Amino acid sequence: MLERALEADVVLASALDDRVPVLDSPLGAMVMQRELAEVLVWPLTGVAPRAVRALPAPARPRRGPAPSGPQLTAAERRTFFTRMRATAERARRPEQFLLRRQALYLSGYDQDADTGRWLAHQQRDQRPGDWLRAWLTSRSVAAVAARNGDRDRMEYHPHRPGGRRR
Repeated sequence: MLERALEADVVLASALDDRVPVLDSPLGAMVMQRELAEVLVWPLTGVAPRAVRALPAPARPRRGPAPSGPQLTAAERRTFFTRMRATAERARRPEQFLLRRQALYLSGYDQDADTGRWLAHQQRDQRPGDWLRAWLTSRSVAAVAARNGDRDRMEYHPHRPGGRRR
């Protein structure tokens, strides 16, 4: 988990630093795996990664007040999500597909009331031309929908012949 925490720190630091152009985000240079995503969103959602939740309780509690995990201020969370949206909106070239998809995925953790509408607009606004990119986009949209209670999209595969369920 230490390696994932270091990667998450790099992504968070670049997203919170307004001197780093949004299109230079490290999200465009690596495929974010589930473990990294869980560590990265921990300070955004307060939900610890599975590997951390599986750890046994410490034999002795910590002394004094201590946070239960990494934390960001409300302003830092707002900055993060604002920059993820800006990244997704500006990453339009085919070679920026990974950057755009991962920024859209992370934007789905934003609890603002307009997030669902914004994500739907982004999905309609730019449709990938090949089946793989279309499937990856649909998968990201389904993951965001599932986090918000719509589990049906996780079963539906529009890019499978006949749009069949699993």
